[in-house]
Amino acid sequence: MTTTSHLTSAPAPTTVADADITTAIERLFTTTKGLNEHGLDVATHEGLVTLSGFTDNLLARQRAEEIALAVRGVRGVTNTVAIRIPDLSDADLQRDVCAALADDPATGDYNVACTVAEGVVTLTGLVQSWAEKQLVLRVLQGVRGVTTFATEHLTIQKGEILNSDTEITTQIQELLDWDIRVNSALVEVRTNEHVVHLSGTVGTATERDHIIAIAYQAGATRVDARDLFVAYWALGSELRRSKFAPRPDEAIVAAVHRVIQRNPRVRAAETSVQVREGIVTLTGTVSNLRARQEAERAARHVVACTTYSTCSRFAISVWYPMPISARPSWPRWPATPTWGTTILP
Repeated sequence: MTTTSHLTSAPAPTTVADADITTAIERLFTTTKGLNEHGLDVATHEGLVTLSGFTDNLLARQRAEEIALAVRGVRGVTNTVAIRIPDLSDADLQRDVCAALADDPATGDYNVACTVAEGVVTLTGLVQSWAEKQLVLRVLQGVRGVTTFATEHLTIQKGEILNSDTEITTQIQELLDWDIRVNSALVEVRTNEHVVHLSGTVGTATERDHIIAIAYQAGATRVDARDLFVAYWALGSELRRSKFAPRPDEAIVAAVHRVIQRNPRVRAAETSVQVREGIVTLTGTVSNLRARQEAERAARHVVACTTYSTCSRFAISVWYPMPISARPSWPRWPATPTWGTTILP
């Protein structure tokens, strides 16, 4: 059984009641597809959540942890959920693992081979980036019976030019500044010999994990986030007001391009980004609906994007819920933000 622990901070001066945190997590478990909530147990002490019980795949275990990390007031999660191995031979499980990689539109062409022994999947091969390696693991986590991975021989190809410490720091700061999910004003980034040191305060444990992932995407060989603490007061709207300041269209185009380039499911070279008065239009060709959804999500997460549309057959408008004092003053901003307004032809 694998145990993961995310300890994020000392107790904040103002906290959410442990019983309320437990109730919120249990309620979210019942409404999330792919989770057997009856096999999962939740306990909370001073904002630290312990998950226990069982499931039959790693993806469900990971989803349970992600749900808990995103709940307000959670400072950290210890995940002791066990994987119940179904009655599968190594040969059958290896067949399922190889089929999962081959059937996924993004990983089907990757140069990755798998061997299986008693639920442990050993991966060998070459991927182009840290994000591609994480995608391989994410795809295989959904295979029933996989308990863990051995990735020592799954190599990330390194080009001739590596990002310098200054370039890594600059890229991380730019990505944080443009990401609607992060309050970059409370986070400090330093890089020394490709090791990124993060410090400051974030509003949720999910926000903390997201910043760590961004650091690895920018080229970090290791991330030290011991001084990046979680306190839910950091979610305050007043602290995030500067995130929603209007930005030039050209800057929004560059920001959307950056996040798309880091998503292994989207072919950035085949995706065109246009912005006019904060309205983002994505055009191009994708081979599957998942890639299209990932491109749309990239636009959603860029600050200063008021609306986005994809293709010419339909448009989806998304208004971000933000403090009234932080909203732009132009007339087309609605009095009450709404989500997921779909306009069909």
